[in-house]
This record gives sequence, structure tokens and C-alpha cells, in this order.
Amino acid sequence: MAHLPLALVRFALSFFARSANRAALSRAALRAFCRLECRGLENLPINCVVALDRASPLAAAVAFAILPGSPIFVVDEAWGSGARRLLADLPVVTLRPGKALAIRKLIKAVRDGATPVFFLPPGSGATRAMKAFEAASVVARKSGGRILRLRVEGGSASAQENRETRRAFFPKLAATLLPSSAEVAGCSRRKAAEALWRSMADLVFETARLDRTLYEAVAAAAREHGEDRPALEDGSGGPLSYREALTRARAIAARLRPHASNGEAIGLLDDGGLGFLAVQALGRACVIIDYDAGIPDILAGLKAAGARTVVVSRALAGTRRLWPLLEALEAETRVIFLEDLYAGLGRPDLLRARLLRSKPLAPASASDVAAVLFTGGAEGPPKYVALSHSNLVANAAQVAAALVIDRDDRVFCAAPLHRGFSLVLGLLTPLLSGVPTRLNAGGTAPDLVESFKATVLMATDGQLADYGRAARTGDFRRLRYAIAAWDPIQPPTRSLWNEKFGLRILESYGATEAGGALALNAPGPTRVSNVGRLLPGVEARLEPVSGGGKRLFVRGVNVMLGYLGPHAPGVARAPEGGWFDTGDIVKQDDEGGLIVQGRVARLARIGPRAVSLEAVEAIARLLWPKALSVAAIVADTRKGERVLLLTTEHAASRVEFASHVKGHGADDLLIPADVIFVETLPLSGCRRPDYVAVTALAQDPSRLAPTIPRAPNGLGRIDGDRMSCA
Repeated sequence: MAHLPLALVRFALSFFARSANRAALSRAALRAFCRLECRGLENLPINCVVALDRASPLAAAVAFAILPGSPIFVVDEAWGSGARRLLADLPVVTLRPGKALAIRKLIKAVRDGATPVFFLPPGSGATRAMKAFEAASVVARKSGGRILRLRVEGGSASAQENRETRRAFFPKLAATLLPSSAEVAGCSRRKAAEALWRSMADLVFETARLDRTLYEAVAAAAREHGEDRPALEDGSGGPLSYREALTRARAIAARLRPHASNGEAIGLLDDGGLGFLAVQALGRACVIIDYDAGIPDILAGLKAAGARTVVVSRALAGTRRLWPLLEALEAETRVIFLEDLYAGLGRPDLLRARLLRSKPLAPASASDVAAVLFTGGAEGPPKYVALSHSNLVANAAQVAAALVIDRDDRVFCAAPLHRGFSLVLGLLTPLLSGVPTRLNAGGTAPDLVESFKATVLMATDGQLADYGRAARTGDFRRLRYAIAAWDPIQPPTRSLWNEKFGLRILESYGATEAGGALALNAPGPTRVSNVGRLLPGVEARLEPVSGGGKRLFVRGVNVMLGYLGPHAPGVARAPEGGWFDTGDIVKQDDEGGLIVQGRVARLARIGPRAVSLEAVEAIARLLWPKALSVAAIVADTRKGERVLLLTTEHAASRVEFASHVKGHGADDLLIPADVIFVETLPLSGCRRPDYVAVTALAQDPSRLAPTIPRAPNGLGRIDGDRMSCA
């Protein structure tokens, strides 16, 4: 574990606290023994309040060393006894609920030139953190001091941590001091605390290093958090520590290198993280195959990336019954089984890899392509997205900034690795944050979540619904929250988890082209009605759309290099000006939360107005929650377009739909022209509606049953419901 012994730190602080030149002496000691780097000291004003992003003995020592005047350490009453002993010889103020005396002391101290440093205990919940931030904002506003944010990197272990990993006595430290963007003047305490909360979260991204490759970033995380710390588990074996994961990845990469030409991208058909790390150790672009896509689309994606070698997990091929895909790959590419690569490793191979585990086999740049992912393909053929190392490292840092996780958490990712959000939220963010993660694509057994002792669960809406129905009331007792990704969370799923487990599902929003995540309804001050604020470092542009709504364009360091095409293998077509068109219709609430209203491609133009097909489908889900309902657009001679609703609910009718719309005061344009019962609806490989096939079905009159005439329905027209579809 990377921290100095507690007794040594306490002795140093006690000694320097009595010295007149304590700042210079303590800073010199940390620079000599821990190679302390300080950034942002020029931001120190005369009067300031410092908020520390994490609380550990080394963070206390660094704050003591670099801050001017007399630092006063402000701790929560729940702070551990180890930290109290550490700060015994320094001025300490304890925050207690309902006690204003401590706040008054701090205000007077700032006016007298002292510097309060607000600490948060490890694993602090949102409520406790908000109270500390509220106190900091009150002290800053009433004393006229400026709020600064301090982040200490390299001393991640806390005083309470112990036996799990090996200690390093003199870890390298880096301290960054930045002014806060939070406005505390002229707003309520709650608003000021929420602004400081978001500003502290942004600090994680603002101080992240984006100039290194994924493999280098994982190796750096191993050094910071401890190489013996558990890192990865994918169901194919036992848990792997950082040391074991890096060793095996480099050894597999060495065995793989003779099979692929220099600079050639490598395909990967695997849901575990070890194969991906091995390709990164080789310094190659990894084409993560979406096995839910069609075989022609998969072969086209490999051709677009210039990949002629594919690494396949035999276990995944057997579990998913991917033998037809395997035959097609063997006919077009060189197929190598991951299990064979590892089985052929000898002791000398593993020993060599262990000694050189922190260094990749081949050099790569942060701007090189790290991964090629397939888009969902629900609205047409999938696109092939080229993401650089800096794209993925940045997106992982953005998620870590918004998602409050610490070293005591354990992440369980139920979605397959070929989804962008799974790669970032499920694998890279935990690995780079020192948090153990388990990849379990497709599993629906709650016992796996419980046996892993997961505190964070990430899955799709469908998987969360399956988990919720299969689990018992007492299951998931360790979970702090669940994250829904890829699909919007449905009200029945949200209600099930809230009522059965007392957990709020956090919704996310993203795009493969942006690394996987763009917004996250993270713990803390958020609203259920939106998908959260845009992640730090994401720049947004909203352009009006005819018929109402605004189209979202995003730009940032996480936005892709571009799309790959088969006509120019390996050459990415970058978005114009760096702006990626999400194709989504959105709006922002008064606090910056993003509300996704639909897709531009799924807007029906009825006369001069536009109707969102997602809004029509949302009403259908409320009426018939157990059925699958999809809206489609067909041509109309009078108004240009009209909407048909195809549903698997046998008793569905347009009259019932219209009554619901009118009873709730909604727009009459949301009422579809027809409601059509179908036995089944076309689905894509990822079990989402295939909108292209559904539209083709709706536009083919020969495949629709005849209309049954009915009486006027009070809507000013007489037409019929199509009651069945072959």
C-alpha cells in the first residue's frame, strides 16, 4: 500500500508544527523523500478556504506543507480515530450537526489570516459531503475568503487501510491547487453547496493526465494504488491483482506479436478485460467485435479497421453459440484462441513479463487509435468508431469525476465489453481508480453480484429488470447504487428497485462516438427527471430543429477520432470542427440537467409540426407495460407523414390510447393514426427494436391485416384499428 507509516507522518507533523519555518521544512522533506510536485501555488490568495478532494495522512501532510499561515483542519465528527491521532498536534475543528460555534470560529480565523482545510472521511456519503461543502461555502461567503480546491495524487491509501496490499514507504506525490468555479455569493446554502460539490468533482478530471496510453495509465494506477490490490475478475478464473493482470497481459501480448504484422489492428471477440489489456500492451488498435451484429457487418468492420487477425475466447464462443460467426471469421481472417495463447506460456515467459509488466511491448502515442467499437445499428448499418487512447482515458476520468466511488467500492458490470459504456464505466474507470471490477456479460444471477460483494452495479434496463425480478428482498444489501446505461430506464424498473431494494437507479446518457458516456445522473444533488449534467470537459451546442426542440452537438477530448470505412482501411473521418452530432433532441433544465426528448431520425413531420416517436412509445409503455410497442413513420398524402404504432399487446386499441392522451391533457398529435397488433417485432442483435425493419414492416401494406371499421371516436375522423399483422 502506497503510504508512509502513520507514526512517521505524525512525528513529522508534530516536529514541524513547532518550528517557525514549518512550511519550508515540511515541503523540503516531502520533496526529498516523496518527490513532491506542487502546481497552482500561485493561486493562493491572502484569505482562502481549502476543500480537499480526499482525506488521507499524506493529503494532510501535503496540505500542512504547502498552505501559508496556520492551517486549521476541519473534520467531520465521523472521522476515524487514526486521523484524529495524526492531527493531534495541529489546530483541529470538528463539525457537528446543529452546532454553529465551529462555523463562527472558522470565519474569524479566515479573517485573521488562517486557512481552514475541509476534510471528508473516506467513503463519505452524499449527505455528509454536502454538509461539509455547505459549511465551507458559508465560511467563504461570510469571511470574504476565496475557495480553493486541493487534490493530492500518489497517497491514495488512508490511515484506516491495512493488510490488503504491500506498502511503499516513499510514494511519489503531486499536489494541485486550483480555484473553485463555484459561486457562493448571492445564493442559498444548498445552491452553494451543490455548486462546490460539482466543482470538486470536476477537479478529478481537471488534474487527470491525458498524455499517456491506456496501458501506461493502468500501470500508473497499479503503482499508485498498490500492485497487489485486486483489480479485475471476468468469470473465467479467480480475481487478478494489478500485478497479475499486467503480467498476464504482457505475456499474452508477447505470444500474440508474431501472428500480427507491425501496426496492424487486432480483432477481439472476448468479454473479459485481459484480452483487451494484452492488445494494448502490444501497442495495437483493438477492434472489439459486437457479436450481436450481423456477420457481414462484423467482417466489414474488421476490413475498415485493417484487422486481419482476430483473438477469440473459446469460452465466449461456446456460451454464446457463435460457431457460425467463428466459421466466417476463419474464412476471412487469422483466428487465434485466447486460451491457447495463455496455455502456451512457460515459466520463463511469465517471469520475463513479470519483470517488465509496467512497460508495453511496443511504443504507442496517446493520439493513436486504441479501440474500434461498433455503434448499435438500430437505425441502419452499424458505424465503426475509432477512439484514441486519450479519448478513453479522458472519458474514464470524466466518469470518475461525476461518479463518487472510492477504494472501498467494488464494481459489477453486467453488460458486454463491446458497448462503449461497458468499456469505460465497467472496465477502465474502476481500473484507473483503484477499484476492483468484475465483468459478467449476459449473466442474470443476483448471487454473482452478492458473492462479489459489489457496491456499484452497472447494467442495461433489461438486465436491471431481470435482476430485480430474480432477486430476493434482502439481496443487494451491499449496493450503494445501480447505474442504467445504453437504454433509458423504464418507470416499472425504477419502481421495482425503489420498492424492493430501496435503491435509486442512476441513469446515464452517452454515445459510442464520445467514448461511451456524456452525462451521468450521479449521486448527490440530481433530479430523477433528467440524465444528469454533461460530464466535465464536454462542450455542448444546441441547434433548433424544425417542428420544435434542439439538436445536441458535443465537442471535447473524449470525442472520437472519426468513423472508419472499408474504402480506406484504418483512416478515420473526423467530425467537422471536432463537433459530433449526437442526433438527439434535448433540453436543459434550470440547473443544467440534460433531458433527452428523442432522436432527430425518429421525428415524424405532420404538417408544420414534429412528433417524437419516443413520446408515442412512452405513452404505450404506460398503457401496456408488459408489451413491446414501437412507433413507425409512413407517408401520408395529406400531411406528409403519419405515425403507426405496432404493439404486441393483443387488446391494444387506438380508442384507449386517445382516451389516455386526452385525459392527461397531452398533445393530440401524439395519438397515432393506427394501432396495430403484431405477434412479434423485429429486434436487433442487442435485443433492442430494429427500427429499420419495423419501418419496413409498417410501410408494406401486404403484411398488414385489413382495417376493421368502427364508429367515430370523437377525434374528428373515422378510421380503423388494424388488429393483427402476420
